Amino acid sequence: MHLPSWFLKKRKLFVAVFGVIALLLAAGAVYINLNPSNETVTDKVRQLMELPISETPSVITVSNKEKLAGQLFFLNAENGDKVLIFPKSGKSILYRPSSNKIIEVAIVNSDKWSPLPVASGYPSQ
Repeated sequence: MHLPSWFLKKRKLFVAVFGVIALLLAAGAVYINLNPSNETVTDKVRQLMELPISETPSVITVSNKEKLAGQLFFLNAENGDKVLIFPKSGKSILYRPSSNKIIEVAIVNSDKWSPLPVASGYPSQ
């Protein structure tokens, strides 16, 4: 049985469109799984320590630790770490998702938005 050429062209177009849609859905699923939402990060940190209940934090990802080298709060930061900032309660938390650990906790200076370390294991100079 021989199929008409117009049918084969439409079939190829359908397969191509379906393939692109499937590829986009797969890429979206991978992106969602690799980039947890702010709520997911906050929930994981909430399992490790008490967080302010009435406040939603701003979540920032450390993308270039070299740019943060001069700040004590980011002394042990790695690329991919998350910073949770609670401006109303004045807390800043450095969290490492890869090991599920809190690396540093600081008080946020609301005037300049710079974290000031609180209880840290570093000796005073």
